[in-house]
Amino acid sequence: MRSLTRVAIALAVLSSIQSLARPASCAQDAKETGTITGRVLVDGKAVQGMIVMAIPLESDPVSRGKRMLNPSTFRMAATDSDGRYRLEGVPTGKYSVAPFAPALVNADGASEKAELATVSEGATVERVDFSLSRGGVITGKVTDSEGHPVIAAEISWKPVDPSQPRDSGGRSDGRMYFTDDRGIYRIFDLGPGRYIISAGTSRDHHFGMGLRRTGKVQTYYPGFTDEAKAKPVEVATGTEVSGVDIKFGAPDKRFAVSGRVIDAETRTPIANTIVGYSARERESGPDKRDDGEDSGATTTNERGEFRFEALLPGNYKAEADSIGRLTGVGAFYADPIDFEVGSANVDKLEIKTHLGASITGVVVVEHSKGGAALDNLASFRLVASYTGTDDEDDSWSNVASGGSFRIGGLKPGKAKIGSGPYAAQKFSVLRTERNGVEQPDGIDIQPNEQITGVRVIVARANCVIRGHVTIQGGPLPIDRSTRDPVALEAVARPLNVPRGDSYKRVPVDANGDFVIENLTPGDYEVDVAGNYLNESFYKKHIASTKQTVSVAGESPAQVALVVDVRAKEPDK
Repeated sequence: MRSLTRVAIALAVLSSIQSLARPASCAQDAKETGTITGRVLVDGKAVQGMIVMAIPLESDPVSRGKRMLNPSTFRMAATDSDGRYRLEGVPTGKYSVAPFAPALVNADGASEKAELATVSEGATVERVDFSLSRGGVITGKVTDSEGHPVIAAEISWKPVDPSQPRDSGGRSDGRMYFTDDRGIYRIFDLGPGRYIISAGTSRDHHFGMGLRRTGKVQTYYPGFTDEAKAKPVEVATGTEVSGVDIKFGAPDKRFAVSGRVIDAETRTPIANTIVGYSARERESGPDKRDDGEDSGATTTNERGEFRFEALLPGNYKAEADSIGRLTGVGAFYADPIDFEVGSANVDKLEIKTHLGASITGVVVVEHSKGGAALDNLASFRLVASYTGTDDEDDSWSNVASGGSFRIGGLKPGKAKIGSGPYAAQKFSVLRTERNGVEQPDGIDIQPNEQITGVRVIVARANCVIRGHVTIQGGPLPIDRSTRDPVALEAVARPLNVPRGDSYKRVPVDANGDFVIENLTPGDYEVDVAGNYLNESFYKKHIASTKQTVSVAGESPAQVALVVDVRAKEPDK
């Protein structure tokens, strides 16, 4: 919420600089608005001209985005000579109130400066006060193994005490800190405490790989890649700690890996093939790397050759796949190979491919008479997934307008056909038949077998669930990582549909309403969950009722759910 406050204030300043000098006004009826008042002190003294803003709280991310881009929905005022402010004409609702004070922290050491306020018609919310002090500063220089300054190195921090509030990613206020052209960084707005400082991370995957390949792996002050060896930096209120310099170590030696993809029988090179490598899992410890560095992909040239640069020593797996598999016209599958990188380059690897089996058939819409349903199948996608194994090499096929399909590049085994889990599928697979016989456990596939006579029976996914969520036990708690109220999502889990159909989840709007569409007729369990970013936080603080509902036809099913707020504040 602190970063939201800053962006919101910046937008408001750009849109109306004059509003900073006077209390906010609103064209709404006074009966529909209220007032917020309070006082701001810095080091115990009144401060004049401090901007205080009230930002409406929105649980729906889309609504929050609209608020951010419309500063007229915010209420803003400046403090007078006694440090007092008055926000008038505030529409009824819940607000986050905060002063714009980038270099200040709460006098009690907490990093969050926002306060929550609920405005009622014609009422005044009083004593929304703020007692601030100047935050601490940590500054230093980042250099490489030869002592040269490192430019644009990303800096992260986190408190030693896990109970001390921190922002996700370790960046105060959601800001990203980088070194300048001298390799110098400066972190400000820190509450009192002990901090771990590191350099070399990056939110951009490709840029991060580049840093690691030049030896700039995440390094903790003063120069350790193991966080357990990091030296904590202690900061007091209003103080600056300088000389917190970080030195990167020498780059790890890396090696090239090359080879080719060939047909297993004819040894003919296979051009334009996707080749990927991934590191075998390591045990926990300093050698464990789980940041995505140990994986990569490329394509073969006209001679079937591939090459990867800069792999660290270790054990890897290489795989190849047909580009056509991504578009439903795959022709082969490949045997994965294991290889080890030691103290030299690796070459002459061979990945062998085999002509894949295929499944050809037609999709039939159950209880359909005309051709309109077949025309709608043009955007439908089928996926053949292997059953009874951990194999994730699914094969895809788009369905032609007449209902025909062909899934190629299949391995021997047993595969079950379902609808693709991505996008809004308008149909769902009910059953699959081969030569008139239902295949409930999947279709047996022999090497290079060309399977025909398959019928995939689907049903229209045109059912809808409408629902309303009631909050009990208080307001939604604030998610510490975002400083916003927990975002809610309604989830419909199918109880009687095949594996190919994943469950549906949609956001709950500010009024507690939601609509779940594109459902196949059947039974569903519906409840409310937190969004992907705060799922674990949600489970800890909120409980939701569940409801089983049957949907059929185009008449929406109605559900009513209750969310019980068990804790008003995190970790209490």
